[in-house]
Amino acid sequence: MEDYTAVKKGIATKFPDSTKAERKKFIDELDKEFFVDDQVLRTYVDDIIREDLRNSSYSGRTRAKIQIHLEQLGYNGGRSHFDL
Repeated sequence: MEDYTAVKKGIATKFPDSTKAERKKFIDELDKEFFVDDQVLRTYVDDIIREDLRNSSYSGRTRAKIQIHLEQLGYNGGRSHFDL
């Protein structure tokens, strides 16, 4: 949805508007082999893992809060369609 909104606002352009030759050139550029310094790669990997861990932690915390709330409402952990 964010991509759609960005295109509608003119922030991003549609990829298919390019010609077949332009798309091929773009994909060929992406397919080229390149080398990255170990420290730069480590920084990127650490950032990705950190974000994934943060999202996972937040998701687990949210699920626990919902489960506690459901049990307080009397669902007694009866893992029906409320099971997260």
